[in-house]
Order: sequence, then C-alpha cells, then structure tokens
Amino acid sequence: MKKCIILANGKPPKKSIITFFQRRGYKKLICADGGSNSALHMKLVPDVIIGDFDSISSNALKEFKYVSKIIQIKRQNDTDVEKCLKYAIKNNLMKLY
Repeated sequence: MKKCIILANGKPPKKSIITFFQRRGYKKLICADGGSNSALHMKLVPDVIIGDFDSISSNALKEFKYVSKIIQIKRQNDTDVEKCLKYAIKNNLMKLY
C-alpha cells in the first residue's frame, strides 16, 4: 500500500512537515480544493486536486491544470476532505481499520 498526504483548506502545516513525511514514503500529495492554494504558496505540486472547486484560486487552477490530476465533484453530500479520503481508499493509498 502506498501512502499519501491530504492537504486541506485552512491554515497549512509548515512545508518542512510535508517534506518530512514525503521523505518517509508519503509520496502522493492530494489537495482538497482550497488546499491547492497552500500547495501553490509552498511551491508543492499536488498529484491530485479534488473538490467542488469553490475555494481553489484561479492562479492555483491555472498553475496545476496540466501537471495535476483535477477531479471536480460538485455533489455536496461529502466535504472536500471526505472526497479526498474516498479517493485515497479507492486507490489503495490508505486503509480503514
């Protein structure tokens, strides 16, 4: 099983925390909608951006348009973080116990 980091909207962790986990095998970076704004600010490239896209900046969307997998899910039954968690489980990036 691979490991992933999910970066949500809100106050982001320091970039050093993300790189710490990346060095320990957490290779996939998944951004929940507005989390991509933080990724852009930290000069990190998400592998996947998932959400309803009500929080992503036009700059982040433009910057990551061709380098990240973009998955827009407009359904409001789940939060953007829940959408990322479901994606991670479905793609064997995490397990529920």
